[in-house]
This record gives sequence, C-alpha cells and structure tokens, in this order.
Amino acid sequence: MLPAFASDDAALDLVLETYYHDVVGAYWPPQRAWVEQGYATLDWPFAELPAPAFTLEADWSRAQLLGYLGSWSATRLAGEATGRDPRAAIVPALERLWPDDETRRLRWPLKLRVGRKGMNVV
Repeated sequence: MLPAFASDDAALDLVLETYYHDVVGAYWPPQRAWVEQGYATLDWPFAELPAPAFTLEADWSRAQLLGYLGSWSATRLAGEATGRDPRAAIVPALERLWPDDETRRLRWPLKLRVGRKGMNVV
C-alpha cells in the first residue's frame, strides 16, 4: 500500500498516517483502494511498461496542511457523519510537533501505470 504522504519527521508521519487510516479511513470511497494499490488491481488490457517513480513535494505550514486535509472527501464525509471536524483529533499532536510559524516539506508518492497496445503507448 502506498503511504498517504511523508515528511522528514517520523512522529509527524505517524500522526498523518493515523489520521488517514484510523480517523477518516472508514469514510474513503471504495475506489480509493485503487490509488492505495497503485492501480495494480485494475484490469489492464495493455502490455505493462516500466514507469518511473514520481514524488510530489510541497513546503507547507501547519495551517496549509490542515486546509489540505479538509479538502479530502473522507474528511468531509466523516464530518457529516459525526457532526464534528475530524481534523480536531490530530490538532493537539500537530501543535506539539509543528510550530505555527514553521514550514515542513511533505512528499506524496505518485503512481503511474503505463502500457502499450500495438504500437501506441497509453
């Protein structure tokens, strides 16, 4: 399974992975599994080609991270189901680990699935 994202701080990574899997995990749509599995379980009618590894990186403040987490469909659905903002569950830990005026580098793995049918590359 691909991690949701990573930083240079193992304690922060644990907070973020806990949020992704345990706090809002039950609210992800079933299709999210495709992303987590790197699309490997989808029917693929093409000859598989090797794909390079890509990583998205961003330098964010704690507030920017919380805004991003708020954009997740699982965050929205969890909030609707419980009547509470699920991000509140991790704010105290984030405040201990991440000073308000500091930016942190976050990384997301980007997975491609590349194939060829005939002479066409898909």
